This record gives sequence, structure tokens and C-alpha cells, in this order.
Amino acid sequence: MPAEWNPLSDCGMGPSGLFRCSSRRSRSSHQFPVRPEMSVPRAGGPAAADIGDHLDALTDRGSDQTERYWRTHIRIGFAVFLGEVVAIIVYLGLTPHGPHRPILYGMAFVWFVFATTNLLLASTIATRPWRSRFSVTWTVLAAFALASFAVLDRGMNSPIVLLLFIPICYACLSFNPIEATVCGISTLASAVIVVVIGNGSHVAEGTLAMLLAALAGASVLSVAAARNRSL
Repeated sequence: MPAEWNPLSDCGMGPSGLFRCSSRRSRSSHQFPVRPEMSVPRAGGPAAADIGDHLDALTDRGSDQTERYWRTHIRIGFAVFLGEVVAIIVYLGLTPHGPHRPILYGMAFVWFVFATTNLLLASTIATRPWRSRFSVTWTVLAAFALASFAVLDRGMNSPIVLLLFIPICYACLSFNPIEATVCGISTLASAVIVVVIGNGSHVAEGTLAMLLAALAGASVLSVAAARNRSL
């Protein structure tokens, strides 16, 4: 005779005549050890605190990297601008009989002090939320400063005009498309000011058009690079 099914045993014949295995065992047979790493952390427990600390560490690390990036970016910008000012001073020394030399020397000294001060404050500026706007503003000011030097020198005949390409190059390093566009338009506006005020009509035929075209092309490339970087 087949044995009757005992729900407390492992296997047996069920009431319907089918052979069945029961999952109901004694309580002691179900006491499996729980691995600590498989347990679900409770809110406010030690595991949850560790996760929170880990997230805070990742956030701090990302913030440090961002500040380091902007610190380097700002230092590069003002170091290059300082180099431009030094180059202008050297040029003025090589052309002592040019127009407005005392005024140009004074302007070069003022911009040298401004650039040096901001270069020393780069670490502080990099921690501020307005660091990007600050960098864009100084890039625009640099373009107009170079234009003012060129106007007081020989207008479009001044070699200082060639330095207008540097703000455009700087704009494509980290600015977004809108900021790069602002810097490009400012540089082109600076060149137009030099043409209008600084006797641009005395430039050799075709040179003025090619220079403006080169500045416009460089501005377009700067905006395109910023747009591709933001995709």
C-alpha cells in the first residue's frame, strides 16, 4: 500500500494519488545564515551612513576637479594676457618715435597690474560661482584693450592688431557656444573700432578685408568647437 502523504515529511503520496514533495519542513531546517553583505541597509543605519559618506566624497572630488580646472584655465588666460602686455611694452621700446608713446606706456602698466592681480587671485576666483562670467568678461575686455592700443599706435597698420586672434583662441578652450559667440563678436567689434577710429583706410588694398575675414573665420571656428564640445 502506498503510504499516505504526510505534510510534515519530505516526500510521499498525496491524497490525489500523485507523488509529491513537501516544502514544509521543521523550523530548524530553514535556519540559513544570512550573509551580512546581502542584507538591506536600514535608513539611518551604519550601511546607509557609509553610502552617504561615499556619495559626499564623490561630490567633493568632483568639486575639487572643477575648481582645479577653472584655476588652471584662469591662470592660463591671465598669463597669456601678461605675455601680450609685455610684448606690447617691448614693441613700444623698439619704436620709441611712434605716436602716443607715454600714454601707451601708462596703459600697458595699468593692464599689467590688473592682469598680475587677477593671476594671483586665480585660486580664489576659481571657487566662486561667477568664475565663468568673470572669465568671459575679461576675454571681452582684453579684446577692447588690444583695440585701444592699436588705435593709439598706428591703427590697422599697427602690429598689435594681430594680437586680436588670441582672445578668440582662448574662448574656444572652455566657453559654451553663447559665450564663445559673445567673445567672437567683441573681437570683430574691436577690429571695426580700430578701422573706424584708427585710420584703417590707410591699410594696403585687400589687407583689411583679409584680416577681418580671418578674424570672422576664427570666431566661427571657436563657436563651432564650443558647440561640438557641448554635444
